Amino acid sequence: MKLIYSSAFVLVLMVVGLALTQAGVYTERYFRDEKHPGKCVIQSTVVSPGQSIKHPTMDCAEFTCDNSIGLATIETCDPVSALASPLEKLKDYDRANPPKCSWGNFKNTKATFPKCCEREYTCVF
Repeated sequence: MKLIYSSAFVLVLMVVGLALTQAGVYTERYFRDEKHPGKCVIQSTVVSPGQSIKHPTMDCAEFTCDNSIGLATIETCDPVSALASPLEKLKDYDRANPPKCSWGNFKNTKATFPKCCEREYTCVF
């Protein structure tokens, strides 16, 4: 009997883990302020429904006011774990002994979204 409960628990954890992984790119929640009915408010910035702005506190994200009840979507860059290898950016290398490449920081956090998602990368030959 314990094995059945353990298996069910592991399955639930896997499903929750999958949901959390997918939730990293889009997040929805309410950003209401009684002083600005029909709008979304984030960090004292008033945003009209349908309007998108660069997120005021995140390095690279877009904040979109979805409707007049204050529901908004925050879109972030794909996590590094979801990106293709930076090795694909290299044209010429020894295929038998490829370099070890890894993603680094954002190139330009001042750029508009999604341009700000571009990352630096390093390769060790």
